[in-house]
Amino acid sequence: MESGGVSFIVRVRNEESLLEGALLSLKGLTIPHDIVVVCHLCTDGSRAVAERAAQAGQPIRIFEYAVPVSRAGYETLVTPADHAASSITYCNWCYEKARYKWKFKWDADFFASPELLHFLNTSLDLYEALPVEYGIGVILTPTITNTEVYLTNCFHTFTKHIFWEVMHMPSTPTRKVIDATIMSIPPTVLKDYWRAAPWFLNDETTVIVDIDAESLSLIRQRFAALNAVCGPEPVGLARASNPEFDPVWQTLLKHKTELQTHGIQFWS
Repeated sequence: MESGGVSFIVRVRNEESLLEGALLSLKGLTIPHDIVVVCHLCTDGSRAVAERAAQAGQPIRIFEYAVPVSRAGYETLVTPADHAASSITYCNWCYEKARYKWKFKWDADFFASPELLHFLNTSLDLYEALPVEYGIGVILTPTITNTEVYLTNCFHTFTKHIFWEVMHMPSTPTRKVIDATIMSIPPTVLKDYWRAAPWFLNDETTVIVDIDAESLSLIRQRFAALNAVCGPEPVGLARASNPEFDPVWQTLLKHKTELQTHGIQFWS
């Protein structure tokens, strides 16, 4: 793992219409960096978009991930964190491809602002020895900004936290906030993959995952229990700033102990 640069990790699932802008918005970087593009079961022209950007001179390396993955929400909650189809396993696989110590979680629908590029080019200490994480605001609409940790030099691994994968740091980092933003798409935009059936309910998908019958049955039982207690999952429940999230979340927390008796693990 090298110091002196930033690796941008871009996980892609049929993002042909957005990926070009996400990559081109990073062209103003003057610091050493690489862009890891992971195409996950893409059936559109996403890979071709990344290839064109690489041919145009951007430092892009492209990988393929061919295993179905649990989406944020109910699927991540009922799928064991160490399973091949877990989003946690997938994210760790992606981040292992990073070349630099500084890592930036760069979504395929992100667009860098001039202020963010200026910060990265002039103010980020690429050789910082102390653990640091940066919170950055993502503008979804004129009135909605979602701030999370997207940039860190002390990432160790992803772990499971209820509906999501979260970064685990080996030591307590200093938390800083960049006075710059990322632009993205509104939370009302629902990407097609949110409408697909869970991977463990699709017989063709389970063949690809190569899961044994007993493990598959257990995951399906947990999913049924979760639906019985919390109700059917709204499509795209756990995506950023979904207004349907809070009622389901409150029900989930109220019945956490009951759900744990069904073998549902809330974190790893």
